[in-house]
Amino acid sequence: MKIGLVGYGRMGKSIESRATSAGHEISWIIKTESDWEIVDYLAIPVDVVIEFTQPHAAVQNIKKLIDMGYPVVTGTTGWYDDLPKLQNYVLTKNGTFMYASNFSIGVNILFELNSLLANFAGRFPSFAGKVTETHHIHKLDAPSGTATTLINGIISQNPFYKTWHFAENDLQEGDSLPVYCKREGEVFGIHEVEWNSADDRITISHEAHSRMGFTNGVLIASEWIQGRKGVYTMRDVLLELIKPVE
Repeated sequence: MKIGLVGYGRMGKSIESRATSAGHEISWIIKTESDWEIVDYLAIPVDVVIEFTQPHAAVQNIKKLIDMGYPVVTGTTGWYDDLPKLQNYVLTKNGTFMYASNFSIGVNILFELNSLLANFAGRFPSFAGKVTETHHIHKLDAPSGTATTLINGIISQNPFYKTWHFAENDLQEGDSLPVYCKREGEVFGIHEVEWNSADDRITISHEAHSRMGFTNGVLIASEWIQGRKGVYTMRDVLLELIKPVE
């Protein structure tokens, strides 16, 4: 693929390195706001644009890229309040767009297990849930986008929880799910969901050893959306990958 990059932080650099080693070509990179003004530069055609920036910039970046006719894959989180309007924008423009709070295949398997477990636990009021996420000290948002997806998965599947709160201890607060956010060293990402009863404890967790899982997932997603129109998530990719062969 010929790839355009918007954002050149830790993930942007990781994607550049992995993409080139896999035989893809990075055609251009938007590193600063002023780079958008280099019209000839942006006119170089690409098969997909991968966007990893900041929440305040993501929506406008995505709209610009959709207007240019490029398929867009974004891993930026923290802007999802604008998702309904952006989805409508993409569909109106007959564009191609994929977003995910985490592109790791392992994490997306965790999301599926989380929803299933929350549904089962919701049939037994003796089980109390909690979510814990740990990241490096440079991470600005809390809870992480991945943790937010886990939280929403629990709330949508478990009737005992209607909302969530930042927690400092294991005391339950009515119908609010306790969420713990830790920032330690250079941790790439650890997410754990725990269900406790008086008799036992169930846990599911995912730990990233490097950014490579996220980077590989982004490239898988970028290949998957080729030739498609519409709005997708990494779940669409996962469900197609595990679809039984007929």
